[in-house]
Amino acid sequence: MLFAVSFMVWLLLPFILGNIIGSPKPKITSEDIRNTASRPVINVNRLDPFPEKFSAFYYDHFPFREKLLAWWSAKVGVPAFKKAPLKSLVDIGENGWLYPAEERPVFEGTKMLSDENLELIHQTIRNRVIFYRAQGFRFYVFIVPMKAVIYPEFLPSYYYHYKDTTQTQKLMALLKQDTLIPFIDLNPALVKAKPKGNLYTHTDKSWNSNGAYEAYSQIISRIRKDFPAIKPLEAKDVSFEQYTTPGGMLAFQLGIQKEVRETRYRPVIKNANAQQGKKAGYAPPPWFDLPAEFEKVSVVPDGSLPEALVIRDPQIEPMMPFLNQNFRKTVYIFDAWMYDLNWEIIQKEKPDIVILEVSEANIKNIIHL
Repeated sequence: MLFAVSFMVWLLLPFILGNIIGSPKPKITSEDIRNTASRPVINVNRLDPFPEKFSAFYYDHFPFREKLLAWWSAKVGVPAFKKAPLKSLVDIGENGWLYPAEERPVFEGTKMLSDENLELIHQTIRNRVIFYRAQGFRFYVFIVPMKAVIYPEFLPSYYYHYKDTTQTQKLMALLKQDTLIPFIDLNPALVKAKPKGNLYTHTDKSWNSNGAYEAYSQIISRIRKDFPAIKPLEAKDVSFEQYTTPGGMLAFQLGIQKEVRETRYRPVIKNANAQQGKKAGYAPPPWFDLPAEFEKVSVVPDGSLPEALVIRDPQIEPMMPFLNQNFRKTVYIFDAWMYDLNWEIIQKEKPDIVILEVSEANIKNIIHL
């Protein structure tokens, strides 16, 4: 009896709240333009359709639903049961580690590019090496590993390891076999550096400053073979100030950003010379909703250093303070995860070096599948 009464109160709650404090308008997105569902009428001779129709009505006319689900996730579901909501964008691992659910198929190998598409990516990168070198520019490429690849030990128990190989491993094998391509494999160095401390964030998607520095060391070491004037930042040149913040994007998506804390590391570089440079004002794609992020510039007053242009996505941001120190001018272009040739910009900048940084989950974007 008590359960039945509680259930009825729960069903009536949206209407009680609506009458007491008023209801916000139902949230119908631009992709879901339609009339809201009307209140169904009970037909005792035909009850089967009623639950589904009432559910549709309840969803459209109960705008407190999302807030209640977020509250349940933050206060009960995640802390008590370590369980994300159904169809969540986040998978909850062990010891407070969160993983992007969208990356799971890539990690498990259930999402696989065809051999033809992998070869097309390989040839696209190879052609860029040839094209850039013909113009007098050196080209380097690296892939930012997914958190699950570097920290599989904290994954949810229902994840399974790929039995054969993943699309990333297949592509990396192609790139490493091609001696023309200066491909920098970061995975071994990151795995080796794990005993030094956390390299990836617990509640965000990618590496922290510690992990970015370890990756930077590998990248700049390879570039320095062609540009010996570069003096890499060594461990003695960099220290990290520890601080805490509310949870990152994955915690936000779970609705627990305020309930968890993330340890971050602020790099402090001895004798840092890099300063913010003047943007050229390159126009981002008109549909890109982060126009201020499209172009970033850093300069160092040292004419002996080369200039670099970096085609990037957000994953490289923790590495930028380190890279900035090693180039006379560094131009970063965030081309909306397209990883394009960006030839018009490169032709105007005329850098000595072009670097392509690609997040592992996005390698397909190189050929715009």
